[in-house]
Amino acid sequence: MRLSLSDVRKSSFLFLPLFVVVLTLLFGCGEKEDTLGVPRFEVERTVRVGYVIDGDTIDTEDGERIRFLGMDTPEIWKFEGDAPDEPWGRDAANFVHLYLPVGTELGLAFEPDNPKDMYGRTLAYLIVDGELLNAVLLQEGYADYQDYGTKLRYAEYLKRMESQARVYGKGIWEGQGRLPTPKYYIASKHGTHYHDPDSDLAPRISPRNLVRLTEEWAQRFGLEPGRSVRAATE
Repeated sequence: MRLSLSDVRKSSFLFLPLFVVVLTLLFGCGEKEDTLGVPRFEVERTVRVGYVIDGDTIDTEDGERIRFLGMDTPEIWKFEGDAPDEPWGRDAANFVHLYLPVGTELGLAFEPDNPKDMYGRTLAYLIVDGELLNAVLLQEGYADYQDYGTKLRYAEYLKRMESQARVYGKGIWEGQGRLPTPKYYIASKHGTHYHDPDSDLAPRISPRNLVRLTEEWAQRFGLEPGRSVRAATE
């Protein structure tokens, strides 16, 4: 049977809504995510790392101070007379030091309604090779989620990352997990190797340079297994 032009038009109108539905299911709506539910982080500006202040604050090469959005890390001693380091605060700072060596180019993304904090620091999401550092720190237990009463576009994702750390009792959640906590090794933020915590080399690492981290991250940072680690696998 030969279709008339009017029949073709009618079928097109019926097909169009179905086509829109299929596209919506395939590509989603709102915040873009991959198939694992990880948002696609859009870089709005790039900077280079100048100095790591602590686990949630850095200075850029241009002197801009960046405070990480959606999270907070334990405080560390910075000046004479400051309170002692809070547990896992030095680990968080030294982890960021390894993650963001001086000169590293990183992307920034912002919340339009919340550009700076009360201290004048730029509030940002930090993106390196498509990975959100804010989320990494939460997932590894170096930070806890904080939005300070503001709306964050990645809030749900950041909360999921914190939940993972809590379930495994990682970092600041040690002793509170429901599942086995991964083994932690130690390293110096200036070192080239990672070691067993009970290694005879452990006391030689200055507390200011010490970081506790999993083997996965030690290897991602390019650290080599120390003598104590190699001996345990032989």
